[in-house]
Amino acid sequence: MATKKDTTDTDAIRADIEHTREDLGDTVDALAAKADVKTRAKDAVAGAKERVADTASAVSEQATERAGEVTETVRRRPVPVAAAVGGLLAAVSAAVVVRRRRARAQRRWWHRYSERAGRIWRR
Repeated sequence: MATKKDTTDTDAIRADIEHTREDLGDTVDALAAKADVKTRAKDAVAGAKERVADTASAVSEQATERAGEVTETVRRRPVPVAAAVGGLLAAVSAAVVVRRRRARAQRRWWHRYSERAGRIWRR
């Protein structure tokens, strides 16, 4: 006959086996998830997309705030803003003029050099 102690030990062993099976199942699932590169890559892409969307949203909000601040500044003080814009246009215009003059001078130099070289080589 089976004693109460044997029954308790048997139940404990069965519970321990069941617990071990569950742990082993969890471990196998975790290893399978790690080995599934395609799913991990998809998850990584989804996470990256989410981060980009969050960042874009934050930047958009900041740009909207800054645009409102600039608009308010222009309304309150139009003369300094106009002077700054005028100065910027003058600087860009000066840069364009300087570049064109340098390019023209370089073309002239090259033209003179090539004529002289042609005369020297023809002799």
